[in-house]
Amino acid sequence: GSFNWAFTGREIGISGAPIFESSAQAVLKNPGTIALTDSWIFSVNGDVVRFSEDKSFPAYSFFDNLVGYQTYVSNVKFFGKYPIFISKRFQMKKLKLGVGLSYLPVIDYNYKYYEEIRDKENPEPNKLATNQYQTKNLLNSYNLSIGVNVAENLLFGYTIGILSGIYDCIRTVDLTSYGEGSLTAIGHNPTAKDSQSLKITGLMNVFNLGLNFKRC
Repeated sequence: GSFNWAFTGREIGISGAPIFESSAQAVLKNPGTIALTDSWIFSVNGDVVRFSEDKSFPAYSFFDNLVGYQTYVSNVKFFGKYPIFISKRFQMKKLKLGVGLSYLPVIDYNYKYYEEIRDKENPEPNKLATNQYQTKNLLNSYNLSIGVNVAENLLFGYTIGILSGIYDCIRTVDLTSYGEGSLTAIGHNPTAKDSQSLKITGLMNVFNLGLNFKRC
């Protein structure tokens, strides 16, 4: 899986700088900043990832000239995730208390691979088998965050996150009708199937101490 390092387009655009303000990014790194924002903050974001993977081999003429590349794998897949963040600061005499709730997909397991295995002597249309590999789902974090501004420039923060997710993995090699006729005739059968499903749970604790230096 791949770890998510940003949860909004703005955070990606400024290389993660919102860890210094009340944001979904700060929840996992700097939750004390929730105490700095006066108004309500609410955000729902859509994160769509385009995954493209191509594999090919070179093709040569009878004179050993490169004439191009033969593509045998071409995968284009789209995967989405939707983080949510809400926070509010409360004034308690001289103390500023910020409270935030969030849902964040912290690890993305989604991936899909499809390959056609062909007869090298006569690749078209003699498809021998298909090779497929897929992982899917997310490791999600459901968080409660608290930030306290105890002095003008001193911040404390804490996030407790409940981790919950499923990791599914499937690998298959399936013969085509042509493959069954040609490969099994020579005593070779690569057919295989392997699947795995894991339920992942855990508890995450984030503490932070911060000094806020305001520019003049």
